[in-house]
Amino acid sequence: MNIKKILFVVILFLLSAHWIFAGQKRKVLIYYFKNITGEEEFTELNYQIPFYLYSHMKGQLEEKKFILIDREGLQLYREDSTRDFWNDGVLQNISKKKGIDEIIYGLFYIQNGKPVIIGKIFYVKSGLILDITEKDKEYYDFFKEIETLKVDEISAYDTEQDESRKRKGYKPPFTRIVQSDIKSSWFFFQNSVGPYFPIGEWSGLYPPGIFIEYTFVYFPKMNIAHLGIGVNANIVELERRKSGSYVDSKVSVLSFGASIQYIFQLSGFFEGIVLDVNLGGAKSYLFINEERWSSIDPYVKGGINFIINPFGNLHMSFKVGIFSIDYRERPMDALFFEIGILGY
Repeated sequence: MNIKKILFVVILFLLSAHWIFAGQKRKVLIYYFKNITGEEEFTELNYQIPFYLYSHMKGQLEEKKFILIDREGLQLYREDSTRDFWNDGVLQNISKKKGIDEIIYGLFYIQNGKPVIIGKIFYVKSGLILDITEKDKEYYDFFKEIETLKVDEISAYDTEQDESRKRKGYKPPFTRIVQSDIKSSWFFFQNSVGPYFPIGEWSGLYPPGIFIEYTFVYFPKMNIAHLGIGVNANIVELERRKSGSYVDSKVSVLSFGASIQYIFQLSGFFEGIVLDVNLGGAKSYLFINEERWSSIDPYVKGGINFIINPFGNLHMSFKVGIFSIDYRERPMDALFFEIGILGY
């Protein structure tokens, strides 16, 4: 199989990924703001501040889908203010139901009759929490605008304006969410494709081929150990055209096995580095002219996977590794490189 065919498959794969993810908007939940004044008269701002932000952001930041938290949860908070609605685990649990990507929330106090807001943004996938400062050009101006208003103006901001009856708020079961433990499980599905380079004796028999990989991994306790287990399937295609003393020949391999992975989580553009080991069995077919031979053999595969988030909900991987099949009396060893898509 020649290099042009491999490049064509990779380009086609990337183009399909672009069409799948290009139309998706990041979901941003605007959550309650915590009153740190110690005075109950300002409790209404818990909801009025997020409502004001939602009303303005949704009309000006069209590249994102904004969702407003429902007012109902405040009743539970007013009955028992010791409940921590802003705990990392609570925010994680709230985000899972509707696939939230970012949560905007914060704290506020009152100075000279106007709110002073400490805005925060929680990036759900990475768990990173950042303060919203003047460096954040996307959201900062909205916070400065609301800080120019008096408390009475914000409290009187009519929730019937901006077609609020047509908006869809987020209404989670707060009692269960606040009382539950942090859900630390995580999983992802990966689909990758790239060139496959035989090494050793096989490098003299076949030119580079194509390698396709599918992996599903489950991380049960991310808060304790970033160790995951799952399943892995691979497809290998090698082809040699008749040349000199060589005849037409083709090798096809389908393998399936267990996957053990360890992830180092990062933030921002580089989301993580994954160490991956697979063990299992491979079904190989060798075609020479019109003859066919098959074999079932054990295999081992190891690799390093670099995960990036170039934009929006698109998560991509770049992986390099070694794939070894204990093929009869002649082990089939190779290096592979892949470009892939991950779904969380």
